[in-house]
Amino acid sequence: MILLAKSNDSTEKKITEENKEDIKKQVINKEINKENDDSLDEIEKEALAKMSAKYSEEPKGFAIVFQKHKLLSIFYYYNPFQRRLTRATMLFLVFLGQMFFIGLFYQDDKNSAIGFYDKILEYSLRDFLVMLYSNIIMLIIEVISLFLLKEKEINKKMTLQEAEKIAKRNKYFRAAGLGFSWIAMGYFSWSISMFALHFSEGTSHIWLFNTGVSFIFDLLFTSIIKLMLYAFVIAKIIEYFKKRKLQKELEMRESYDPEDASENRI
Repeated sequence: MILLAKSNDSTEKKITEENKEDIKKQVINKEINKENDDSLDEIEKEALAKMSAKYSEEPKGFAIVFQKHKLLSIFYYYNPFQRRLTRATMLFLVFLGQMFFIGLFYQDDKNSAIGFYDKILEYSLRDFLVMLYSNIIMLIIEVISLFLLKEKEINKKMTLQEAEKIAKRNKYFRAAGLGFSWIAMGYFSWSISMFALHFSEGTSHIWLFNTGVSFIFDLLFTSIIKLMLYAFVIAKIIEYFKKRKLQKELEMRESYDPEDASENRI
């Protein structure tokens, strides 16, 4: 009996020692896995921070003109959060939209077989207003498309989960915006082909001339004037107020006395 009891005690000790060793191994493995996960999170966060810091920097001066211009941004500016396909889509949408709406106003124009130069010499206030109204209508469509295609930038202060949510949101909005833009471009292209078949020679001449003037004026003058105004006037005003706000916060921090705060609490 005594021998049996001793043998049972020894077996129980072995079992407890084995269990302890297994528990130690499990704890060590968990710690190793946790360290690996933490290191991976840190690597991902660092990569995300570098990426967002590189591409979310606010441009200054002429860089604003190059990065935000309708045509120049396609060739000059690279941003992984805003694809070149999006910017190229907007460029063609504006061009085809202007051509469509200008043609729409000339749909009931009188048939005439006047030559190109003669028709341009007869350019009237009505032709100018046609171009102006077409640009205003197209501007509304452009704003809707830009709202759908505008992608939120991933900030380096965000967590990985927040960045993934923004990436998903951008993906869905991009798909909706591109779908809307491509459907609109398809309709514009079909309508333009119908106008080209039914317009007379004189109407086609003034239609093409007005479209060309509208698009070139938009690219060379309107866009650049707006961007130059933003780059060298509005951006500097915004920067001035940001610096002023930061300076006030620093002054408040410097004037803050913890001893006075503790006395007030007492």
